Amino acid sequence: MGEPLRINRPSVDEFWARVAERRPFVMTGIWNDDHPLREVSSFHEFERRYGEVKLPFLPPYDEEKALALAGSPPESQDMSVGAYAALLRSGAAPRIYTSPLGVPDGLETLLDRVPAYCTSAPQPSPLSPRVQLHMSAPGCATLLHFDGWGAHTIHHEIFGTKKWFLIPPEAGAQLSPYGALSLVALHHQSEAYKRDFVERLGGLQIDLQPGESLYFPPEWWHQVEYHEPSCGVSYIFGRNLFVMFMSRETHRNYMMGQINAKLIYESEASCRYLPELIELQAVCRREDFAEPADRYRAVMEALRRMYRSMYPGGVTQTHPVLEYLEQRIALEQDGFYGEFRTNYQRMWRDQLGLPLWDFWPSQTGSGASVSS
Repeated sequence: MGEPLRINRPSVDEFWARVAERRPFVMTGIWNDDHPLREVSSFHEFERRYGEVKLPFLPPYDEEKALALAGSPPESQDMSVGAYAALLRSGAAPRIYTSPLGVPDGLETLLDRVPAYCTSAPQPSPLSPRVQLHMSAPGCATLLHFDGWGAHTIHHEIFGTKKWFLIPPEAGAQLSPYGALSLVALHHQSEAYKRDFVERLGGLQIDLQPGESLYFPPEWWHQVEYHEPSCGVSYIFGRNLFVMFMSRETHRNYMMGQINAKLIYESEASCRYLPELIELQAVCRREDFAEPADRYRAVMEALRRMYRSMYPGGVTQTHPVLEYLEQRIALEQDGFYGEFRTNYQRMWRDQLGLPLWDFWPSQTGSGASVSS
């Protein structure tokens, strides 16, 4: 397993040149000296400054997803940073984590400023970067998963260390995938097994230290292990209209992840894959399905055709049990049907100023450039 590339304070041009290589890398010194994140390098200092801030805590990712599949997703429990720290000191801290999307109240001065790389993409994104805080303690780990954002990610480690396992999207079919998750439980395996497994699939293992920032490309599978109280912040950025469509109108699975990994590069999307996108778009906008399951099957079949075109010889079927879980997640939890979809279409119009379907040329107008 090769060591990740490490760069100190890359320029914007150097950053995007490395991004074009489509591999993870680690950076140091991405913040100016006056940035508040440079002043918080320990849990003690974080508690001293932000002990009154309340955050939503959930059970570990594996337990949370198991409960969700059983039909009873857990509710979050609000707890102050100070109360959580007291639990850790007492040795009675439950296996819980917090991962709020957006800047929590009380942390604005710490998290409001994003790295310059996020707003200087060669192809500007129509959406602002998103911020997501991640904090947990020893014994917690995420499941092996990909995010499904169709976005670039920089994860900055504020305090503590985390062990990251990263696997390229092209290996997704080998990971016993269902939806955006994998049944491979790396956190229950030996260190030797983890190293061998990740290496065989062309991935990387990274011990991320305080003050370091990890960049990983869109839709890379990853698992994160906490071996001490740790906190980091992810900056999610660079989504274009193609991956935004894929992420909200198709179903999260390894094929969608691999497709997004190419569509994030807009020149490839508009020049090489426009016919496939138009075909998938036509299926997604249909309103004549009798049941949600009928729409699911039609979208999945169109997705498979697009995947075969982009990845000739790629695997388009997995185990029937995994496919059943995937369909259940899509129909019951992913929000592709009903009020959520209606609200999303309204958000699309309000934020971008154009209807959901107007950002691609019509079938008759294929070959025209993508409208903005």
